Parts: sequence; C-alpha cells; structure tokens
Amino acid sequence: MKRVIAYGLLLCFFIPLALSAAEPEEIQLKILEQQQKIIALEKEIATYEVTLTELGKNKSTLESEVKRLDTSRKKIGADISVTKDKVQRANLELERLAQEIGDKELRISLGRRGVGESLRELERNDDSTLIEQYYSARGIVGFWEEADQLVRLQQQIRVEAVALALRKAQLTDDREEVSVKKSELSSLSVQLNGQKAVLDQNRKEQSQLL
Repeated sequence: MKRVIAYGLLLCFFIPLALSAAEPEEIQLKILEQQQKIIALEKEIATYEVTLTELGKNKSTLESEVKRLDTSRKKIGADISVTKDKVQRANLELERLAQEIGDKELRISLGRRGVGESLRELERNDDSTLIEQYYSARGIVGFWEEADQLVRLQQQIRVEAVALALRKAQLTDDREEVSVKKSELSSLSVQLNGQKAVLDQNRKEQSQLL
C-alpha cells in the first residue's frame, strides 16, 4: 500500500512540475520583451501627437502641411509597428495559455489515475483477509495508518483535481479573450496600412508642388 501512496503523490505533484517548469518562463520573458517594445513605441507616438497638435495651431502653409504629413506618416508607421508588436504579444500569450491548459489537463489526468490506483488498492484490500492485511502492514496499527494515508491521498487528489479544473476553465476563457483582441488588432493593422497608403500619396503630391 505504501508503494501505491507514493505512486499517487508522484503522479499528482512531482511529475507535472518537472514537465512544465522551463518553457512557460521563456514565453513569459518574450512577452515582457514585447511589452517593453510596445511601451517605447507608445512614447514615440505620444511625441508625434504633440508635434501634430502644435502644427495644428500654426498658420497653414505648404511647408507646414508637408511637415504635418511627414509627422503623420511617422506616427502611423509607429502605430503599425505597435499593432504588430501587440499581435505578437497576443500570439505569445495564446502559446502560454495553451501550454498552461495542457499542463492542467495532464495533471487532472494523472490525478484521476492516482485515484483509480488507490481505489483498486482498496478493492484488493477488501478481497484479502484481515490476517493478510495485518501481516502485510506489519501490525494492525501500521495497517490503519496506511489505510488512513490512502484515504487522505484520495481526498487530496480530488481537491487538486477540482482546483485544476477551475483553473483550466479560467485559462480557456482567457484564451478566448486574447483571441478576440488579436482579431481586433489584425483588423486595426489593415486599417492603418490603408491610412498610411493615403498619407504616402498625399506626401508625394505635396512634394511635387515644392
């Protein structure tokens, strides 16, 4: 029975941790790197917005219009870059969530295996005689201690399985939310590229007038 208890603990707690220790940390580091890029680009965009506001206060001339177009093109170029970085961050978040969900599914599966093994052990104990159980457990005290450990293991596994199932459900919701954001960002990227094409054409026309 001790072998079964140790096996159940190994399945539920140690093996999943060993399987999922490295890659999520690497992905999280990449997410943080993308976030730093996004912050830098958003600061750059803010400076362009200030410049455009100041240009809007001045009297409109051909020169100021060219400068406004140049600044607008730089701003929308930064908008496109930050949108791409946000899409990349969303991809990384989806990858991280997929790994976490897979890890939770594995732990739930292993937990169920542990419960099944402990139940089979109890059935084998029920089929054996009390004398056999007494001697295999090295005394009645040892037998009841091991039986108590087995019951507590079952309870622990069930609690862990419920917690993992709840976490998996939350991660699934998070994945859906990130997928929606990614779709919105992809649509925004298309719009920004269209606006940039218009600004490029306007800048070309203004250059011909200089």
